[in-house]
Amino acid sequence: MPQHKSRAKRATSKKAAFRGSKMAVGTTVSGPSHPDPAARTAAAVHAQEQEALAADMPFNSGKSSEYGQARASTPVEGAHEKMPSPAAGAGTLSEKNESLKTGAPALEVQALDGSLGARRVNSADQVLTTNQGVPVGDNQNSLKAGLRGPALLEDFILREKITHFDHERIPERIVHARGSGAHGYFESYKSLSSLTQAAPFAEPGKRTPVFVRFSTVAGERGSADTARDVRGFAVKFYTDQGNWDLVGNNIPVFFIQDAMKFPDLIHAAKPEPHNAMPQAATAHDTFWDFVSLMPESTHMLMWIMSDRAIPRSYRMMQGFGVHTFRLLNSKGQSSFCKFHWKPLLGTHSLVWDEAVKLMGADPDFHRRDLWEAIESGNYPEWELGLQIFSESDADKFSFDVLDSTKLIPEELVPVKPVGRMVLNRNPDNFFAETEQVAFCTAHIVPGIDFSNDPLLAGRIHSYLDTQITRLGGPNFHEIPINSPLAPVHNNQRDGLHRQAIPRGRVSYEPNSLSGGCPFQAGATGFISFPKAVETSNSPVDKVRGKPERFAEHYAQARLFFDSQTEVEKAHIIGAFRFELSRVTIPAIRSRMVSSLLNVSKDLATAVAAGLGLDLPEPMPHAIKNAPKPEVSTSPALSLMALPGNGDISTRKVAIIVANGMESDTISSLIDALSEAGAVTRLLSSRLGTVMSESGEAFEVDATFENSPCVLFDALVLPAGPEALSMLISDGRTLDFVKDQYRHCKTLLVLGSSSELLAKAGIPFTLPSGDADPGLLIEAQDDSYASPEAFIKAMGKHRHPARDQDPPSV
Repeated sequence: MPQHKSRAKRATSKKAAFRGSKMAVGTTVSGPSHPDPAARTAAAVHAQEQEALAADMPFNSGKSSEYGQARASTPVEGAHEKMPSPAAGAGTLSEKNESLKTGAPALEVQALDGSLGARRVNSADQVLTTNQGVPVGDNQNSLKAGLRGPALLEDFILREKITHFDHERIPERIVHARGSGAHGYFESYKSLSSLTQAAPFAEPGKRTPVFVRFSTVAGERGSADTARDVRGFAVKFYTDQGNWDLVGNNIPVFFIQDAMKFPDLIHAAKPEPHNAMPQAATAHDTFWDFVSLMPESTHMLMWIMSDRAIPRSYRMMQGFGVHTFRLLNSKGQSSFCKFHWKPLLGTHSLVWDEAVKLMGADPDFHRRDLWEAIESGNYPEWELGLQIFSESDADKFSFDVLDSTKLIPEELVPVKPVGRMVLNRNPDNFFAETEQVAFCTAHIVPGIDFSNDPLLAGRIHSYLDTQITRLGGPNFHEIPINSPLAPVHNNQRDGLHRQAIPRGRVSYEPNSLSGGCPFQAGATGFISFPKAVETSNSPVDKVRGKPERFAEHYAQARLFFDSQTEVEKAHIIGAFRFELSRVTIPAIRSRMVSSLLNVSKDLATAVAAGLGLDLPEPMPHAIKNAPKPEVSTSPALSLMALPGNGDISTRKVAIIVANGMESDTISSLIDALSEAGAVTRLLSSRLGTVMSESGEAFEVDATFENSPCVLFDALVLPAGPEALSMLISDGRTLDFVKDQYRHCKTLLVLGSSSELLAKAGIPFTLPSGDADPGLLIEAQDDSYASPEAFIKAMGKHRHPARDQDPPSV
């Protein structure tokens, strides 16, 4: 029976007494001292129910029963409360968004059985048991010979619990160890049957369940989200023809051309083996020693030193299949294809200073951003586009499409939109889903096939091989998150962790004892494209080498750099300067600059100047007569090519509050921003209640110490002399304002709080003398105080005209 009188009704009926952010309950960190009980959003109701449950158990009433001889043999029932609603015990509010894969929420008590939905365990109102289902009478004490005697070996409950705990961890991924995932669906715009048999593209409007995992490459499982790195973008399609894994990155090219070099690359990029430093960073000797000797890496280095490597959010980055794939239609006709994911929110990035500070302020920044967006109903969306071209088209390009260090400019082959992907459900359990999900480039379905890309060939083997080790054997496909929706029938048997119980005596093919079943599908099954490998007229030798067109290493690196805006070029220069300054061997720095001279003299000169180097001789080319590239610039390669639609949904706004502030503008601003979908946070020096000059109470959501400025996309400074005096006395206010300005965010400055700008050394105009579109100062122009103007300026994400190297503030 419950040990405390319920206070849930009292807690949820309390009259609202405070003015605050409507979105305050959506955060996964901090929170107001007095949540608004009048708020009735799904997140607010869930928070109220959680608060009521917690309030009903102010202490562990069963603790005293753990001691003494009399209680040792008669343990009491544990304290517990009745769930106020089925949703109160949910781990994610998005559980109602079901698909064929996720199934319905686990609202009823159920055990592990059947589909993914049936495997969710709901323990509401259930007693604690062992893994064998035996009710546990006492979960506080081990079995002992007397109260002060030795623990007994016969305590099977303790041994099971400790043994399971000791084996809870599995090996992390060699690469892409740090990741976040979500469920959703892919919806096809139209039938692509003329190009491919692949099930997701079979008909207009067809929806295929997906699970997506975003990740960093180099860092370990516990590293920070915002490190400069490639981001994995892996999509598992649960099609009715089996699982298709499109395992890509947020960058369309890679460092190397052949899988033979992959272990070398990763060994060079990982922490150096003699001292295991640095973590999740390429700014060290071994990485730059390797890539400076591998000129084929130069194109990828341009991307990784650009702002693409520090995205603002997983929701605001592109995805690419990287390799050239084949599409096959029902007639066996083949087309080459490259896959592109374009985010609805546009492509936006962090700046380096911001990314570094986020590593300390919130190492889970990207993970938290994705989770909170889905929880709040702001489902991220991407459009899938295809570049379709023939083998004869490919033969005419100045580069080889089988070379993964090259892309196909959109000017040569346009990207055609074919569908959209929406992520609308968070996982119930991170380990069971996000950590155990196994992506393999070898997982394709009829209608999709491989090209002869030598890097792709190695990945086909490597991904499958690593999952066998990581997930305990060959049956990792039976782990629920990896199980296909398509039925599985084959003669594979046994192995570690086997779940299926095959019926009958036959485990071979051909057979007659099972009527020949399961039988091969023939023409309706997967058939590899019959590309000729060898003919009697032109025998092919076994060789280790690369085509001559693979030898051109700099044209596309130059294309990328020349396609960037001036601000983006400055950031690339700064990234090279920082990374190479961390290299301790001067000769490696000089070698890398010599390679950059083949990309851009301006780039190499600026990097050399930042490192105090004289310009070396350019690195010799690996090809004598390089083919002339088709295009010299491609606007699509700039982050600015996809700005988004200016929507500020999910953008986080810090509204600084203090006693004595003027409240009218703040109140209307909170309402307008909430209506626009922004997440507002009322910040001050301490949690608690702030009183405006008119006596209105505002409940503080977060503080300067638990929510530094890098967590926010925009800033509001309040009006009022008393508030201004209090804010000036807190040195963290000026730091907050400085970094928001330096990171090119939008600032709304109300009334006399413009004095804070002067004290922080912030100019009221741009370096050019023009008005700063991201600095809205009420004292200069009353129209700047309007919520509409603030929202429009926020929609730009950042104001790069303010960017300077080095920063002036």
